[in-house]
Amino acid sequence: MRNKNINPLDSNLNPVNPSEVPERFVVDVGESLYDKVGNKFGIVSWRFDHDKDTWMITRANHEVEYYKTKASFESLTQSDLKELIRVSYVDSQTDGKGWTFFRKLEREVKDRFSTMKWLIPI
Repeated sequence: MRNKNINPLDSNLNPVNPSEVPERFVVDVGESLYDKVGNKFGIVSWRFDHDKDTWMITRANHEVEYYKTKASFESLTQSDLKELIRVSYVDSQTDGKGWTFFRKLEREVKDRFSTMKWLIPI
């Protein structure tokens, strides 16, 4: 998909109608080794924080993403989910909620995501 004037912006990147500020920008990024949707920086590590009851993913650009539930991992692409298995995982409890999800994710990758949903790149 090319950038087909779907963004209501003028040539100076100002909203054409100031009352309609765009919520989303769509631009064709061309062929790439990365997904066209989502964060293109690789995952460095991830962990489960039992105090906050939250998963935290650290990207290569040092940004940290927070995921409260297992279902929120559906916003990651399939390649990101596979990468989670390959990078280091940190959890202070060996039989807690975090490790249970990690083992489930390992099974899903092995079974080619037979039951788990993921974000499909556009």
